[in-house]
Formats: sequence, C-alpha cells, structure tokens
Amino acid sequence: MNVALKEWDVQTRALEQGKTALLFRKGGIVEQRGEFSLEHGQFWFYPTFLHQNTGELQTGFHDLLRENLSAGTVHLQSFAVVEKVAKLEDLAQIRALEPFNALTADALERKFHYRNKPYVHALLLRVYTCQPVSLLETPEYAGCVSWVDLAQDVPMLEPKPALPDADFLALKTQLEALL
Repeated sequence: MNVALKEWDVQTRALEQGKTALLFRKGGIVEQRGEFSLEHGQFWFYPTFLHQNTGELQTGFHDLLRENLSAGTVHLQSFAVVEKVAKLEDLAQIRALEPFNALTADALERKFHYRNKPYVHALLLRVYTCQPVSLLETPEYAGCVSWVDLAQDVPMLEPKPALPDADFLALKTQLEALL
C-alpha cells in the first residue's frame, strides 16, 4: 500500500489501541477543493503532530500524548480499512457520537462549522497494527493535507486487528445505528 492519511498522533494511537474506531474529518487547510474526500478504501495512518491540540482532546485520551522525538521521520505502524463513511449534517447527531472518539464536543462543533460549511465526515474504521516501518519525510509529504502518496509501497508486516473481531462487530453495530 502506498497511500497514507495524516492524522494527529494521539488519535492514531487511540485507534491503534482500540480506544476508538471512529474519525471525524473536514479537510486540511490546503486540501484540494477545500474539503476532505474519501479517496481510498484502505490506507496507512501517517501520525502527525501538526496542529495537534491538547485542548481539543477529551481528558481520557491525554495519556496517549507524546512529544515528537523523530522529526524528519514518519513511523507507519497501523492501517485502516474503511467500513462506513457518512456525511453528517446534524450537530446533535455528531454530539451523540462524542463518546466514541477522542475529540471534545467543542472541537467537534468547531470542525462541523469550519469554513461555514455545516457538516463533517464520520469514518468507521477497522484498524490493524503491524511491524513499524520508518520513512524519511520528504517535502512532498509536508503541509496540511489529508492524503499523502508515499514514494514506495509499504508492506503490511504481521497485521493484527486493534480490536478483536467480536468487540469490533459490537462497536460497528452500535456506531452504524448512530450513523
């Protein structure tokens, strides 16, 4: 696989540890067409510290915060398969999903209203962890964008689901009812 989704390091770690299987996306500052679009059904997570904001995280996820000690290198160690994507245009629906993600209600509301376009995309993801692969960050990987085309195919070595099958199925059923 040679595509990655940039996501806050803390959110990536929450997904890897099975603390969540849901991401909310609106789009990066220099996103094509100014908004997020789901371009790939499976992708690597590209953990980033760019714009990561402790104040936008629920306190239950603060223990996952860490400093970026490897500037210039990206460590790919998890990937996702998209199970469902929904464009949510009802803030009450988004608030009902707050317990299933790392962001606070205020952060979700700001994301919802970003660029005066009231919606967000909710991604239900099946996440797998693997043996880590380190890549040098290149100028092509820089910037506030969602998708990064990697310079090479990255092998998925020894993938393991972040959540056991039964736990993921139960969570998926619960989230699909809310989506």
